[in-house]
Formats: sequence, C-alpha cells, structure tokens
Amino acid sequence: MLDDATYIKRYRMELPLRDLPPIPDLPPGFQWLSWRDDLLETHAEVKFQCFHDELDSYVFPNLGHRTGCSELMWNISSRASFVPEATWLIAGLFGPCATVQGLRDRYSGAIQNLGVTADHRGRGLGKLLLLKALHGFRRAGRDPDHLQGHPAHSEHCDGCDLAEVRDQRSEVRNRNPNF
Repeated sequence: MLDDATYIKRYRMELPLRDLPPIPDLPPGFQWLSWRDDLLETHAEVKFQCFHDELDSYVFPNLGHRTGCSELMWNISSRASFVPEATWLIAGLFGPCATVQGLRDRYSGAIQNLGVTADHRGRGLGKLLLLKALHGFRRAGRDPDHLQGHPAHSEHCDGCDLAEVRDQRSEVRNRNPNF
C-alpha cells in the first residue's frame, strides 16, 4: 500500500572518460591503500562508518550494521565481476577514512559504495577516490559508466562532478518515519 511506504529518489549518473584528468595528490597526512584480501574487514568498517547513520542504510539495510557491511564486502569481493584495481581506501593519520569498490559487467563498470567518513568530508577526498577508481577501471581495461546514489550522496563524494541521466525510485518500508 502506498501509504505504508516511503519512496527515495535515486539517480543513475554518468561521467565521460574520454579526457579523464590525472589524479591530484592526496592532502598531507593521507595515503592510498590498494585492494588486498586482508583489508576486506577494513573496507567493511569504513563503509559502516560512512553509511550507518545515513539515508543509505534505510535503502540498503546492510549498510546500517557492521555485520551487514562485512557481508556486503565479502559478496562484492568474491564476485567474478569484482575489479580490485578500482577498489581503494584512503587512510589518514587516525586510520582509513574513505572507501570505494568497483564492479564490471560485459560492457562497462560500476562504482559501488563510495563513502567518506563524516569527520573527513569537505576535503575533496571523495572526488580523489572517484578519480582513483576510474583510473583503476582504465588499467583493468574497463570504462565505468555509472554511479548510483541519491541527492545526498554527493556529500559522500565531496562534490564529484557527475551528470544525472535518469532517476530510479527505491522503496523503503517504514523503517524510519522521519524519512
């Protein structure tokens, strides 16, 4: 019944990769961590820190608890479509604070769960992380064509410049009456 549901507008966005800019240096005190199997739980913890108090966790309940984030990371990284070259962490002085994963299909790639922890937002880390993932897709021979998210997702992405091409509606059943 329509009255029993909340609808969240989601977007499918595209970024043309013909003239992909170089990746600027990270701010002082930050470093890149490329994908390794032993970092799976670290990705999961950062994903949890990025999304557990956000609208994303109502749309995708796994993002709302640590176990769910671990399961999600295991499911992403064990798929044949997983792209390790497009999967990164950014670590700061107090540990990892941003994450992104890449998946591919026959014709394109998809950026998954790009997030920056709340205390590190506004520094451009999301944009750098997106560029690093896009370059990773290039190295792997794939040009990703979309990033899915809702309008508030741009704060996780620190102002990523993406063009909206179509919207999707995701249904969230009465998990939080405030949304």
